[in-house]
Amino acid sequence: MTNALSFLDRADRPRLVYAHRRAVAERSGAPTIVFLPGYASDMTGTKALALDAWAAETGHAMLRFEAPTFLGVRW
Repeated sequence: MTNALSFLDRADRPRLVYAHRRAVAERSGAPTIVFLPGYASDMTGTKALALDAWAAETGHAMLRFEAPTFLGVRW
């Protein structure tokens, strides 16, 4: 269900952490579901993982982002 974490390094900016799940071929034209962290919400929380599970079950693409200080750890 979960996908591996990836990192996007940006010059002079904090590193971004993300996890991407590709859509199945039948859903390749459908929009990608994007999760952005917010107050008391991160990419490994209940809401994000529930959306990711639904995306996996239905074949949708899913992109989960995390704030640069993911779980208090500076990436």
